Amino acid sequence: MPSSVAMQWRHGSTIDDGAVRNTRDVNILLREQDLELATTALESAGFVREDYATAAPSIDQTIDIEGRSIVQLDALVEMKLNSFRRKDQTHLFDMIQIGLIDSSWPARFDKLLGDRLQELLDDPEG
Repeated sequence: MPSSVAMQWRHGSTIDDGAVRNTRDVNILLREQDLELATTALESAGFVREDYATAAPSIDQTIDIEGRSIVQLDALVEMKLNSFRRKDQTHLFDMIQIGLIDSSWPARFDKLLGDRLQELLDDPEG
């Protein structure tokens, strides 16, 4: 599974090949039927966070970019808004800066995530 930055780069490369940011985190999407087993394994390794506002997007929410199956942009943005760590905010700022995300996007999400995105749109310098 590609990292969220690899997914962001694939979306960003459709607009600007220079919109690349490296990071060491990896986001994993699973099929619902694999969730229980994966949760057990990930909890034992300290990887499960319970503070997400919404469930992660479906593994089926993908598109093909450059011959690779990549999480759809709206699903990627939702993942970043859920985590909302500083590095996720930075990735969102990058997507805003190159025009992948604009003022129409907050309405695509529930109130909490929409408000988070609006906060970034209102102050694009962070």
